[in-house]
Amino acid sequence: MTDKQLRGTLQHIAEEVTVVDLGPRVRARTRVMRRRRRAASVGVPMVAIVAAALLLASPSDPDAAPPAERTPTPVPTVDLAEAATGGLGGAALSVVDLDTGTAWLVTGSGRAARLPVRVDSLPGALPVLSAGGTVLSFGRPGKATLVSSVDGEATDVSVPGRQHRLPSVSPDGGTVASAVDNQVDLIELTLVPLDGTPPTTLPVTTSAASSALVPVVWSDDGSGVLVLEHNGATRVDLEPEPRARRGVHVKDDLLLAHGWAAAPDLSSFAMGATRSRDGERQWLLLDSETGRTTDAVTRPADDRLIGWTVDDRLIWWHQIEGGYTVVSTATDGQSPRRELRLVSSLPNLSATWTEDAG
Repeated sequence: MTDKQLRGTLQHIAEEVTVVDLGPRVRARTRVMRRRRRAASVGVPMVAIVAAALLLASPSDPDAAPPAERTPTPVPTVDLAEAATGGLGGAALSVVDLDTGTAWLVTGSGRAARLPVRVDSLPGALPVLSAGGTVLSFGRPGKATLVSSVDGEATDVSVPGRQHRLPSVSPDGGTVASAVDNQVDLIELTLVPLDGTPPTTLPVTTSAASSALVPVVWSDDGSGVLVLEHNGATRVDLEPEPRARRGVHVKDDLLLAHGWAAAPDLSSFAMGATRSRDGERQWLLLDSETGRTTDAVTRPADDRLIGWTVDDRLIWWHQIEGGYTVVSTATDGQSPRRELRLVSSLPNLSATWTEDAG
C-alpha cells in the first residue's frame, strides 16, 4: 500500500468517527487497557484511530483534509406581497393584518397564499387555524365564519348568544367549539356540530374571569378542549359526553393579550405575565390539572406565543427589521430555532399556529 493510499484509508476511518467526541473515550479505554493488559486485543484499532486523527490534524501534511463544516439549513422565506390569492392546503401558519383584516396562509416549507376573505372580528381578536390546518375561523356575535384553507371558501355557522367568540374547529372538522364569559360568575362552552345536530352549552368554570374573549384549544385527538382565561384554565372531556373537570386558577398575574398555547394533549398550558421588565416578558408553563408552574420562559416583551407543537416546542411570532420571523424553542425556552421568515413592510401583522398539527 502506498503512503497516499494509507493516508486515504486513515482519513476514511477518522471521518467515520468524527460524529462523536472520541477524546474522553480514547483516554478512558487506554487507562483500562493498561490496567487489564489487554493491549493485544484492542490496541490495533485504537492506534489506527488515534493515528488517523494525528495524521489529519498535522499542519505539516499538505494532503491533510480540513475538518468538515456543517452547512446551515436555510430558513424558508416568504414575501407576502408576492402571495397569490386563493387557498393553500397543509397550512401551518395564518397571518392577519390587524389594520385591514387581510389574511394569508403559510406552510412550514415557505409556500403562501392570500385568502380571498377578510377577517371580520373584534379588533385584536386573531382567527384560529385548526382542524389540522384546514380551517381558519373567526367570530362575530351570533355566528362563526369558517374559511377552508384549501379553496378559501367561507361558511357561516350560527352560534347562540350575541357575544364575540374565538371559534375553533375540531381536528376531524366536525364540531365548532367556542366559549363566552357571561360577565357575572361563569364561562359557558358551546359545541356546535356541523352535521345539523343541535348545539350543546355547558358551564365550565365559576371564576368571574371577566374576559372579553375566551380561547378554546382542542386536544390533538379531539377528545377534549381546554378553556383558557386570564387566571387559569378548565379542561372539558367530550367523550362519552361533555363533562367539565375542576378548573385550575393561579395567583400569578397573567393575561392572554400576548398569546397562549396548550400542549397537544392539553396536559399543560402557557401564558405570559401582565407586565414586562427591561424589554422582556416571562411566560409560565402550568399543569392543567393542578395549576402548578412547571417551567418559566423569558422572551422579548413584544413576542407573541402562537403555538405548541407535537414535539413539545413553543412557537413564537417575532418582529424584525423588514418583516417577521417564526421562532421555536424548547418548553424551557432553550434551543431556539428559526422556522420561517416573512418579508413584509406592513407594521401590524400578527399570526397563529395551527392548533393540532406540529
